[in-house]
Amino acid sequence: MRTDNIFHLVHRFGNLEDQISACFGFVLQSNLHVLLALLRRLGVPTTTLTKNDLDSVEVETQVPYLRGEDERSRIDLQVRLPGQFIVFLESKLGNTGLGKNQFGKYAAILKDQRETYKHIRLALVTQFDRRLEAERWAS
Repeated sequence: MRTDNIFHLVHRFGNLEDQISACFGFVLQSNLHVLLALLRRLGVPTTTLTKNDLDSVEVETQVPYLRGEDERSRIDLQVRLPGQFIVFLESKLGNTGLGKNQFGKYAAILKDQRETYKHIRLALVTQFDRRLEAERWAS
């Protein structure tokens, strides 16, 4: 679902985590400074991006993916510029655990995109510092 109209997003989703992802998507879609700051923070080069490129960045929430016949995933927030970069943002609120199977599926989907995009990122967005937990999962 596109994130360019806040009125389509407000109270669209049942749980708070999905609502927060949708609102963050709206901010990224409507504020280039925030979008560029996020991309830089994730190590995506931005110096060569033109105004045309930035206008073409797609920000979507609750993006469905099907990998194989049975493996379904729904990405909380996807930011992409075709041919340049794709970023998956997974939101976790409170003490919600990091699902290894969930992130494993996301990593596999992104791995399949290596030929299509120059830069691929998977990021965890939380309200608390959960870096150690994420690093343990990644290893």
